[in-house]
Amino acid sequence: MTPSIASLVLHIITGVGLLVWLLGLRQFLLCLRERSGENLTRREDPGSGPVDMVEGGVELEGDSAELCNKAAALLANQTNVLGPFRITDKQPDRIGFEGVETYRGRARNRIRRGELHFSAAGTGRTQASFWAETHGAGSLLVASGTLLLLGLVALCCGYFLMRTYVVPNPSSSVRGQTFQMLHVAHLLWPTFLGSSLYRRSRRAARQGFEALLSNLPYAQGFPAR
Repeated sequence: MTPSIASLVLHIITGVGLLVWLLGLRQFLLCLRERSGENLTRREDPGSGPVDMVEGGVELEGDSAELCNKAAALLANQTNVLGPFRITDKQPDRIGFEGVETYRGRARNRIRRGELHFSAAGTGRTQASFWAETHGAGSLLVASGTLLLLGLVALCCGYFLMRTYVVPNPSSSVRGQTFQMLHVAHLLWPTFLGSSLYRRSRRAARQGFEALLSNLPYAQGFPAR
């Protein structure tokens, strides 16, 4: 391999690596924007530091008090798909709850705590909304950010070392080691994995609550009190 070819290979690998890193940065920033946008609406304990939250709402048919009672009964049911919960507060238009960390040997609940709110939205209609703090999702974001930084450091250091000591080396076999820059990919792809798992975890929690609320009008055996 000639020095010119080694230099070309180095620049191609580095350029592709930089493009992949920028795509990873974009996905990481989207996660941060989504997280900060929902955390700004947090209603309690503003001094306890940043948290991971999901929130949303749906409009339902039915009386708000009856739907609230049905929701409390479903949350108290330890077999619901969102995980086991403990009701911490119950009002005619609001339910406070917290996740039970372990239950019959099951994994820790991904929901730390949250609230459901019910308000009239017209004749026979109810606006149901929720917010919930999640477990574990923040650590995925921290890991993604750390790997993103390490990937940039590896890309820059690898380019500098290859450009300084490998490409101009008089030995053709040494110049062939330029392809070792491909190993930088090991620090680039995990960023996408962490960011994807972070967004998937939040999306699963949000969709779970939306499904629970949407099904309230069809829940049987929970009359209003």
